[in-house]
Amino acid sequence: MDFIYCYGIVLFFAISTVLSLLLVQQNTIFIKNNNISKALYLFLYIVFTYNIVSLSRDFLTNITLYYIPLLFMLSFLSYRFIILGGILTPLIISVYFSFWYPNYTMDLVIKLLLAGAIGIISLLLIRRLIKPELLMYLSASFVMACIEIYQNSLMIKGTIFSYGSIQVGLTMINNLLLGLFIYYASKIIHAKIKEIQLKLASYDRDDLTGLYNFRQLNQDVLKVAPNDAQELIIIIIDIDHFKKLNDTHGHSHGNEILKFVADTVKRMIAAKFARNQYRIYRYGGEEIVVVLEDHIPQVDQILRELKTLISNESLRLYNENLTLSIGVSFNKKHHFDNLEAFRQADQLLYQVKTEGRDNYLIEN
Repeated sequence: MDFIYCYGIVLFFAISTVLSLLLVQQNTIFIKNNNISKALYLFLYIVFTYNIVSLSRDFLTNITLYYIPLLFMLSFLSYRFIILGGILTPLIISVYFSFWYPNYTMDLVIKLLLAGAIGIISLLLIRRLIKPELLMYLSASFVMACIEIYQNSLMIKGTIFSYGSIQVGLTMINNLLLGLFIYYASKIIHAKIKEIQLKLASYDRDDLTGLYNFRQLNQDVLKVAPNDAQELIIIIIDIDHFKKLNDTHGHSHGNEILKFVADTVKRMIAAKFARNQYRIYRYGGEEIVVVLEDHIPQVDQILRELKTLISNESLRLYNENLTLSIGVSFNKKHHFDNLEAFRQADQLLYQVKTEGRDNYLIEN
């Protein structure tokens, strides 16, 4: 039974193809430009489709050729790729056979495209109507198997009944196995991706406050070359007498106060600005750095509101009147040298502390 051997070859290459596409599709966290990932995914889809079709050249009457559309179930989260895959697959098959077989007719091309259209509509309906993911994959596998049987009957110019009951059964089994493999492999890879994302998220965050850490501040601001920098306002906030709080009430209380101040700063800034207009960092110890886009005229008012809010909230929650010392600079006053602007804000903060604390200084 040569066709059983052929099915084994097809299944092996199908699994290899699926795994490659899964890895490209789901590891986009390492590629900042998602278009690169999509382009690579599309390229692999075309290459693998063509290779598997060419593999089938010597035993056309024994195996199916249309199982490849099953692969675009991988992008069930993308309706666009379902449509694209349904169009590309019959076209690739048509191009291949028009090259290898001169008697390949336009009538057959049209029938293949029709099969692709049926596949598109079926998968879109399955994606839309069936919510349990496993059932969705198995339903799509069954539909694709039916289309493959029709596809193969076209290729051998016979009828569905001449295809053979064993081959029909193997087509169904082949596709269902492939669908199950896609489902479980996708779940495993997706879980690993989530795990990596959580680790990456903690890599650039301060564990206590949840703010971005100094490593991220360095990358986002301090190491940016002047010719690449945008206009920024750099605000450095220091909690007054924080060391005394730690010494008097213990580090646990100090950590609670630091988290309270960080949460209050974050809440107030988030209420006033769009998410892409600011970033907040913990700059070691009790210092917090707020970086704003430099087209905000009301910096003075923001700082007064923040100081008042911290004072009132700390009295209510902790029966302590917390005060802040703050230094503010503008990188455009330093020819967009962010590091120099940061040093200026730090000097202004130090000046506030030497002059009695509980105040702010804004660069003139």
